[in-house]
Amino acid sequence: MAYYSISRNYRLSTLLAWVSLALSACGGGGGGSDSKPPEAAPTVLSTVPVMGATNVALSTKVLTVGFSKFMDASSVSPTTFKLTCPGNVAINGAVSYTTLASLATLTLSATEMLPASSTCTARITQGAKDSTGLALAAEYVWTFNTVAPSESIPPTVTGTANANGAVNVPFNTKVSANFSEPMNPATINANTIVVVEATTGTKVAGTVTYTGVTAVLQPNAALNPSTTYIVTVKGGAAGVTDVAGNPLTNDFVYSWTTGATPDTIAPTVTNTLQVNGGSNVAVNTKAGATFSESMDPLTFTSANFILSLGATPIAGTIQYTGVNAVFVPSTQLAPSSQYTMTLKGGSGGVTDLAGNPLAQDFVIRWTTSASADTVAPIVLVTNYANGSTNVGINTRVAMSFSEAMDPQTVTNNNFVLTTGSTRVAGTVNYAGTQAVFVPLINLLPGTRYTATVKGGTGGVADLAGNRLVADFVVNWTTGPAADLTPPTVLTTLADNGGVGVPINTKVGVLFSEPLDPLTITNNNFRLVSGATNIPGTLYPIGETVVFLPQNNLAPNTTYTVTIEGGPGDVTDRVGNPLAVNYIYSFKTSATTDTTAPVVLASTQATGATNVALSARPGLTLSESIDPLTATTANFLVLDGITPVQGFVSYSGISLVFTPNTLLKPNTLYTVTLKGNLGGISDLSGNAMNDDFIISWTTGTAN
Repeated sequence: MAYYSISRNYRLSTLLAWVSLALSACGGGGGGSDSKPPEAAPTVLSTVPVMGATNVALSTKVLTVGFSKFMDASSVSPTTFKLTCPGNVAINGAVSYTTLASLATLTLSATEMLPASSTCTARITQGAKDSTGLALAAEYVWTFNTVAPSESIPPTVTGTANANGAVNVPFNTKVSANFSEPMNPATINANTIVVVEATTGTKVAGTVTYTGVTAVLQPNAALNPSTTYIVTVKGGAAGVTDVAGNPLTNDFVYSWTTGATPDTIAPTVTNTLQVNGGSNVAVNTKAGATFSESMDPLTFTSANFILSLGATPIAGTIQYTGVNAVFVPSTQLAPSSQYTMTLKGGSGGVTDLAGNPLAQDFVIRWTTSASADTVAPIVLVTNYANGSTNVGINTRVAMSFSEAMDPQTVTNNNFVLTTGSTRVAGTVNYAGTQAVFVPLINLLPGTRYTATVKGGTGGVADLAGNRLVADFVVNWTTGPAADLTPPTVLTTLADNGGVGVPINTKVGVLFSEPLDPLTITNNNFRLVSGATNIPGTLYPIGETVVFLPQNNLAPNTTYTVTIEGGPGDVTDRVGNPLAVNYIYSFKTSATTDTTAPVVLASTQATGATNVALSARPGLTLSESIDPLTATTANFLVLDGITPVQGFVSYSGISLVFTPNTLLKPNTLYTVTLKGNLGGISDLSGNAMNDDFIISWTTGTAN
């Protein structure tokens, strides 16, 4: 999502540390030693704009820095918080410090404009000290680049913790909203983020905080159970504004109803931007995780979200939005090196909006490649093919990408649904490699809609900052009514009752229709052995959900997969839940699978002629394929050197490529299934040894 994010040290633990210091200053009791470990020097946790930000508005007036400790306000001044651009040309402004948030703010004058197309350098010198007098560990310097024209695009609300119309919302929750870009913190307060009871109009008293692109209202007391609340984010002249001063165009209003019980369930990590044990991770990547529910952004600090090389933490900033946390390294990572990403659980760890912490630390490791990622992402598949008809009016719109994207670039400014020239109001959710646009109200019946994912400058980008090359556009038409058909399970990657399953397998399920990826969590998609939950990561893509265990499974052991049905659990793209729980079991073998898959058959023989223009090239393989590798990057249909646009579907050992339009008559096409590293692989990660290539020629008609 195209905004920047801060993570501030707003923690009770720091306050307790002060109390501890005060007590120790009074002398130890009982003759004990007064010695204590040295205090850690303060560090910079986050900045706005973030390191390396591009297209920063010339009218930007506010720069912010979040610290790891409470600072001495007198040491945070124009002499320690400096901005120059371009080169060493100083740009002056007023510097202030907010103790509660440990946030320094540099505010430029109303007449000051940043220079166009320039690299700006901001720095916090070691003259900045914490409240005990300790200087910053090292001078912190970051750069960002400005746009050529002045930015005048208004911000939007891109997502909320509870969807419009949601029911059974825990009454001990906080209320949050995500924006499309960094906002002016001074405009986000209890007058611009308002929650009221729907029936009485009674305003909910609470405290509003802001970090990065997320505003959170914490009620002073628990909400009432079984009560409808209306949330308003104020727009217009008296409403919230971005850092350039552009206001939200209109009030953003949505409502939801609390349930009868509080939320006491711990959040889980459902997905990670890098696979545990992965290799060849680009050195210019970001690291991150997707959670089972909206989290409290104030709990994401450098003490709770750590990327390390050996025992050395990597410097960087933390971005949080929706259900995604992303760590942005300050510099490129070292090549061919193993990194460890740790999300702290337990007391003092990251928590959800109800205050429930991650049950335990979540740790994964992966190894970098020797080079940077310079390959642009592509849209692999949408939940409706171009030209589809009879789409349910209660639909959501989903796009699957070829790789993990930077969640901060996937916004409702970059993912747009329109009818004619009218934009549909809605929010955007992102998880794994999928973005979902959720309209605030049902669509119009019998109406043509256009879904656009923005590419080019300012468009969606992958974790290395590579933008989608061009806009991706699909059109479809709604039917007369809502889609009320629940999804069902069609097949599983390991047969129910199957035996001899390799211990290095992935686990997965194919559904009757695409699912809402944000409803797939470790709480409702579980792999267990006896009563023990197996830790792992979920990858929902279209109709398929794949579970990647963190480690090899135990040999000669029975495992059970449970997928929860009913309200509040797994749903399709329009919100229809799986009707009932789906449960199946399998038993592992004693060994791993090290055999590469091969292609056994194709629907068109190589050298065939007079192939129908409506042909859908298909391939059958020797074993079940990892659906995560069944993409248009690995299954190519070429007209000369031009890729045919379409999507890939998967079922068991079969792959099918469906073109978006009819093939051209009397044309030679080449079908390629990619092998080797990064190509098609089986459920145990064994890639095809070589590319599989065939060619055939179309006829004059179907």
